[in-house]
Amino acid sequence: TSWETAAHVVQDAADAASRGDTIYVGAGEYNQTIRIPDTTDHLSIIGMGMDSTFIWRNVVGEYIVYSHSTGADDIFIKGIHFEARCVCIVGGLYTDLINVENCKFTGDGQHGGAIGSGVYGTSFDVKNCIFEDIIGITTPFSCDIPFVQVRNCLFNSSPYTDIWVCGHKVIVENNISINPHYHFFEWDAIPGMSIDTLIFTNNQTYGGKVMYYRYIHSWDQINNNTSFISVSGNHRSYRLEYVDTLVAYNNSITGGGIGIEIFDSYLHSYVDLRYNNLKNDIQNINVIGDIGNIDTSIIYHEFPMFVGVSDYHLQAYSPLIDAGHPDILDINGTRSDIGCYGGPGGESYDYQDLPPLIPDSITYEVFADSILFIWLMNEEFDFNRYVIYGDTISGFEPSVFNLIAEPETSFYKDENLEHSRSYYYRFASIDNQDNQSDYSDEIEATTTGINDFINPNLPRITSITSNYPNPFNSSTTIVYHVANLGPVPAQIEIEVYDILGRKVRLLVNERREVGIHKIIWDGRDSKRNELPSGVYFVRISQWGISVMNKPRKIILLK
Repeated sequence: TSWETAAHVVQDAADAASRGDTIYVGAGEYNQTIRIPDTTDHLSIIGMGMDSTFIWRNVVGEYIVYSHSTGADDIFIKGIHFEARCVCIVGGLYTDLINVENCKFTGDGQHGGAIGSGVYGTSFDVKNCIFEDIIGITTPFSCDIPFVQVRNCLFNSSPYTDIWVCGHKVIVENNISINPHYHFFEWDAIPGMSIDTLIFTNNQTYGGKVMYYRYIHSWDQINNNTSFISVSGNHRSYRLEYVDTLVAYNNSITGGGIGIEIFDSYLHSYVDLRYNNLKNDIQNINVIGDIGNIDTSIIYHEFPMFVGVSDYHLQAYSPLIDAGHPDILDINGTRSDIGCYGGPGGESYDYQDLPPLIPDSITYEVFADSILFIWLMNEEFDFNRYVIYGDTISGFEPSVFNLIAEPETSFYKDENLEHSRSYYYRFASIDNQDNQSDYSDEIEATTTGINDFINPNLPRITSITSNYPNPFNSSTTIVYHVANLGPVPAQIEIEVYDILGRKVRLLVNERREVGIHKIIWDGRDSKRNELPSGVYFVRISQWGISVMNKPRKIILLK
């Protein structure tokens, strides 16, 4: 009834509690284990906030809050910071539901977990919580959990998997996962068990893999999520095994490894992967074994134009704006954006018109009295050109007086220089709205005056040089150069995109010798359907890298 007459041990208050009581835990540190008594239903334990009330245990294998034996129905825990090398909150035998809100869970990166279920399965409703260096939420894979819901939580550096559950209904919405050791979300069960409903929407993952998911026999939704996989190698952002029916719309998956891998699903299965943006360095979609119907007819492969490295808001002119499934709307009523801020569970915000990225990975070669520069091509949808400044004095400031070139492609040759002399350069990028990036670091190059004896007739850059006629009606001839920039013959891909960034045709996917080549495009898509009049873009890549040129604009008029 007052702090003066309160219990000094939380367990004493729990033992004295009756059905529907609330235990308030004051500010301070409590090194205690709390066992919820049998049949104490609808009990609440409320701290003074995750920054004020600390309950901790440093013994591996113990629990902090444990609803045991016949269990207690509807346990509510709020406003507490748990720190442990054990499991912080556990639902015991026949505990029906545990609600956790506005709590923080901290581990040592090796032991224990935040929230777990007993062998018969406890439902969880978890929201507005923070998990750091600890496994987040786990339930036994061999039991049926009625309900698991995780919303608006932050998971940071789990030593295993953030959310590892099975259940008849699982809802994971509006969460952030940073660098999980394995996966952000994992659903794993024995054969024959099922999940009736999975709703996995508006989540964002940075650094680790997103999902491992198998033995699914239901209609599930994986919509409007964003992931950037920073790890390299043969990793899978989403690995889906033995899937029956699955819908995945409006997801953005970029970075390392494989975007989506589907393994040994059922012959009658239906998997709809339309309206997703996949841009992965190894493979976008990988199907292993037998599978039924899979729809990948509308897949984007675009640079998403995020505001920052871990800020997944879209910039103005991003090709992912209003590019989602037409039947899914943003909260402002427009067609859904692709990514975690789109769809009905997303966010309405102003798109920032930011400058393009600074030119990256600039390298050069000296040929007698010329210097050839090559760098990674900017991928922003509104990119326009580069500006190059040069001088003979180190530390110069770029200005109109030392602007030497404004190329649209990611290579430049500075010619007719004095031999045996040093030259200094700085680069920047400019978009269609004349926003300019910061300048690159200064680059020093020294001419030699020695002839390199390179065949001047061979291309030094892989690029699409022209097409004729342009505009065209029935067909146009595309001329492209293949340079000696790796193993030869070189693997070349030439793709056609529409004005919304959707790939409509793969024109070339073959090995080509170094030299000048031509290909005819008949104005049709990959299914040989005639395309409407409009602006299209043709992009070339060598060995899967599109770094040497800006996409060429082609106009189809009928």
